[in-house]
Amino acid sequence: MGILNIKKINLFIILCFNSVLASLISPQNNSTLNFIHVLFEWEQKPKVEEYQFQLFHSSNEDDPLIDSLISDIYFYEKFLINWSSSYYWRVNFINENNHNNWTENYYFETKDKKFDPEIVIEPENSNEMDEEYFLAGISNWTGGTAQFNASCIINRFGKEIWNDGDLNVFVNSINSSGEMFGGQDVDWVFNAGIEFNMQGEILWEEPYNFNLDPHELKQLPNGNYMGFKHELVEGPIPIGNWTEQFQNIGYVADGIENEINWVGQKLIEINPETEDIVWSWNPFEYFNYDEFDSIGGTWNYVINSGRSYYDWLHTNAFFFDKNHNEIYLSHRHLSRITKIDYLTGEVIWVMGPSHENLNYGDNHICTNIGFSWQHNIQLLENGNLLLFDNGNLSHHIRDISSPASRGLEISINDQNECEIVWEFELPSELLTLGRGGIQKLEDGNYLISAGNDNMLEVSDTGEMIWMADLNTIAIYRGYKIQSLFPEAYSVNFENLSELSFSNLSNFFIMDNFLEFQLSNLSGYNNEYFYSISTDYNENILSDTLQINPFEKRNQIIEFGS
Repeated sequence: MGILNIKKINLFIILCFNSVLASLISPQNNSTLNFIHVLFEWEQKPKVEEYQFQLFHSSNEDDPLIDSLISDIYFYEKFLINWSSSYYWRVNFINENNHNNWTENYYFETKDKKFDPEIVIEPENSNEMDEEYFLAGISNWTGGTAQFNASCIINRFGKEIWNDGDLNVFVNSINSSGEMFGGQDVDWVFNAGIEFNMQGEILWEEPYNFNLDPHELKQLPNGNYMGFKHELVEGPIPIGNWTEQFQNIGYVADGIENEINWVGQKLIEINPETEDIVWSWNPFEYFNYDEFDSIGGTWNYVINSGRSYYDWLHTNAFFFDKNHNEIYLSHRHLSRITKIDYLTGEVIWVMGPSHENLNYGDNHICTNIGFSWQHNIQLLENGNLLLFDNGNLSHHIRDISSPASRGLEISINDQNECEIVWEFELPSELLTLGRGGIQKLEDGNYLISAGNDNMLEVSDTGEMIWMADLNTIAIYRGYKIQSLFPEAYSVNFENLSELSFSNLSNFFIMDNFLEFQLSNLSGYNNEYFYSISTDYNENILSDTLQINPFEKRNQIIEFGS
């Protein structure tokens, strides 16, 4: 028997089409879904002319919600499935001799919705058929019974389409294949780093008691994972308006005596196979105790919160530039972006404000930009830096009447001179002193997560064109995503017969070609690799196909005479 293998390259999924039996694929029987836009899939059956798809609210087959005749081996339903509901579905394989060849009924149910989003600025020129989804990672880190993690996806009309179900995880990043990374509430820590997909499957999780910092987690091109881990080093309490308060509770607080732990975030790279740290960058080796926040209240917060350590850097983001082996780091409490060499660890430059009250040392570039306590730094394909400027210290640094948050895109030339090429200052009611994020969209617009629980889309000219309020505590980051099903594809063979698979070598001899249609059912540009081999693992031929989102490709394979 011959075998056709098709692999979606960036997800390493392999399907073997060597069965003459057709069955339902997804949703699986007795499954529970964390989404209400559902892609139904079933296997192709030989000599079938069309498929009859039915969806029921109950097992009553006389009253289907959907009864549709189609030629494809999938059906995408976006409107009739609701949260907290149960359904049955089945498929009839129709050919000229048999019009009543139904599969068994498959049962599935949907989980509860988690949020109650509403639209603040109505969308224009959109409809619910559009593949426009907005992902929000949400977390309340205040502690106690109010503490929670969650993530959801809404469409442009404010309808909740997907949530993280029972994972209890907030998303902090998403990769080009649609896989998500974030912090999960588990029994040993509130935020354990994980990678997971839209179906709620955990693809990787940090080792037990490893205790990664929750702000950022990503997978590198080499397959390793990169994130932050707290590093504690004892240091002095510098002189400031907080000095007397520290001395009143027993500290020397003279700026010299090492007597309190300073917390910095070490950037680490983890081998997922061995769980070893194979690379790290420790800020204590490159920064010194003269570089700290003196006007943002971080030293006063130690006293007011009763903490026994100083949150020195509060590093909250990194970007790995694979083209140049360089890394960009965001140190929030220093209002600093640091660029380092991945191979050597050496600091290439630091970017941030230069102010007489900010003890940030030397080696700065672009001190006139004026961002402070920033989040979500990224390097765009055009070489510009994109970031969310929380602006906690903007009334000091930018000499404005009150703090203001901004979205910023910054160009940097070869002389390390900076220019703001796009700027959007948020309305005062959307001031975002903590959390927040920004994403540049393919059409040139920007998606901003701001004001604690809002997502808004802004044009390159600064027009607010869409806005949603999730009515929750705080969005850590938000993303516009291409699809709910980044892994989905379908293969349909032309003129499929029993002979095609029961004796593939004879099929080759008789017709000298094999024709199939490969459909990319996702919103991502995907690359697929296929190969044809024999029972003896003899590879006959192989090729790679690049297919655009939601497109189909007919492929004819000729075998010669």
